[in-house]
Amino acid sequence: TVTKEHIAGAPPRLEERASHHLHLRADLRDRSWQTLLRTWLIARAEKAFSTWLKQLSERTQLRYARTTVRLQKTRWGSCSRHGNISLNARLLFVAPEIASYVLLHELCHTKEMNHSIRFWRLVERFEPNWRKLDRALTDASRTLPRWAM
Repeated sequence: TVTKEHIAGAPPRLEERASHHLHLRADLRDRSWQTLLRTWLIARAEKAFSTWLKQLSERTQLRYARTTVRLQKTRWGSCSRHGNISLNARLLFVAPEIASYVLLHELCHTKEMNHSIRFWRLVERFEPNWRKLDRALTDASRTLPRWAM
């Protein structure tokens, strides 16, 4: 939850008041507060996803080279042929099981760099409910806060 306090002429300031609660003080007519929130979101996602991806990699024995977090417009994640995984910071807004599915999906690309039958069998080996989660991911994209777009 983000609460906003309009203060004319004030530079944007962000305070974490409690778990899942941010308080923003800014001149809300100036859009620079959105940059501040996006920067906070990326930093929070980097911290969360680096640990999460490492644990999932160890559990599945699917190795990756490194991970980056960005605010991507059209992708939830990607994996390069070198095993570098990029994740969308907006995954913090979806249910944990959906985000976990995306991380697993990208880890599976370290073995299969396509969406072949072999790829989906590998995904299904670790996440039998991937179809349901994939549909839920599409639905979740419609509920993201505007400032995170």
